[in-house]
Amino acid sequence: MEADEGKLLKEEMDFCADTTVQDFIDHITGIELQIERVRVGPQSDGFGPGGEFAWAELTYRFILAAPDGSRIASWTEMGRGETIFPDFDYLEAYSLATGRAMTGAAGKFVASFRNVPEVRDWLHEIGIVR
Repeated sequence: MEADEGKLLKEEMDFCADTTVQDFIDHITGIELQIERVRVGPQSDGFGPGGEFAWAELTYRFILAAPDGSRIASWTEMGRGETIFPDFDYLEAYSLATGRAMTGAAGKFVASFRNVPEVRDWLHEIGIVR
């Protein structure tokens, strides 16, 4: 995480001064990841031969659980990936597009985690944020 991003996160969340990562970890059992939807397909850019590409969209459901097993929050994030066919065979193209979609969904998870209302309430409740 870049220094500016860490500063922004701290300002947005108003973390308690003595909060550590361990404080957060002590209050969760884990984050469950479920694949909710997968779509893949070919598409043309409309510019003639050589403009075809593979795309993939993945929607994940993230579930944050407390040590007692209760659900803290559940939300979805979607990622999309694309790659051009001529650079790879079809199987490789779809595999790369799917990998890029997974990376996109993971990035959205990291970026949106603090914006999930249930997560914000929970972080406040356990004293990690004010």
